[in-house]
Amino acid sequence: MTRKEEGQTKIGVRGYFAVVTALFLTSVVLFTLFDVGGGNPRFILIFSYLFVIPLLMLIGYKILGYIKGYTQAQRLALGFAGLLNLLVFGYILLFIFTWLFYYMI
Repeated sequence: MTRKEEGQTKIGVRGYFAVVTALFLTSVVLFTLFDVGGGNPRFILIFSYLFVIPLLMLIGYKILGYIKGYTQAQRLALGFAGLLNLLVFGYILLFIFTWLFYYMI
């Protein structure tokens, strides 16, 4: 019922999130060491978008894979409900990401 991803795709996605996580943690350490933690909002938003948008795209991709076997009306309703859930989840993730960044510095 769901689409099977290739091994290269899984490795690429995991590698992307590993690199972005390493960059984020390195920047947090550098901000802490050099005390530049004035908290540049652009910096926080760049990293939050690098995390949140690809994560929401992956979740949306999986949702589309799960609703493939339903009728047209059911797919439309489930897709709309999934989209609304992703929007709410995205805003909550941006808030949590920003809050954690300020908490870590």
